[in-house]
Amino acid sequence: KGQHLEPFIQSFFSSCESPKPKPSRPELTILSPTAENNKKLFNEVYRNNANLPEGVERKHNQNYFMELMEVDGSYDYMMFIGRVVFRMPDWLHHFLSGGRILLKRTLEAYVEHYLQSKLDQLMQEHRLVSLITLLRDAIFCESTEERSPEDKQRRAKKTFEEMMKYLPDLVGKCIGEEAKYEGVKMLFNAIQQPLLNKQMTYVLLDIALQELFPELSKACLSVSSRWM
Repeated sequence: KGQHLEPFIQSFFSSCESPKPKPSRPELTILSPTAENNKKLFNEVYRNNANLPEGVERKHNQNYFMELMEVDGSYDYMMFIGRVVFRMPDWLHHFLSGGRILLKRTLEAYVEHYLQSKLDQLMQEHRLVSLITLLRDAIFCESTEERSPEDKQRRAKKTFEEMMKYLPDLVGKCIGEEAKYEGVKMLFNAIQQPLLNKQMTYVLLDIALQELFPELSKACLSVSSRWM
């Protein structure tokens, strides 16, 4: 029992293996691309590094400037509105993306200073009295006559023309007059929704109340913490 068991197993294994090819003249073998080769050519890091004509990567080249990123600050807001609303060309979007690291803080500081100066002018006493009077007349005065459709159309046309004039001519030269017209038209139609305007008014009123009475936000925080 058990005699010559190891030589038998070795001979059994060797009989199961495929025979080795006999040495012959070397020949050039051209292998067709396979899925394994494509895995090496298409990589998550380098994408379509070989620029192959086949595959999804060739049909839909990825635009790295269109990847999702968090919008933060007025510079990013400007880029978002320019890309989504005004459909600015790729070269301008690439230029703004490249100059973001240099221009972002400078532009946002200028915008903050500009808005603060406008708010200081708006918060003057005589201007506040005028705004409160207009708000009172718009809410409580029901004796005013309703505008006719012709007046509404005339007012809408004038508003649209003023919105077109508000943007400088340089914007039209960079993105094109047609894109400028379509973008302003989209913004104009967006502010013609009564429900959205009503919701925006409520949000702005909440912000104004919190700015005028900061203790309201502190009271809400204390109530929520006690509830938790």
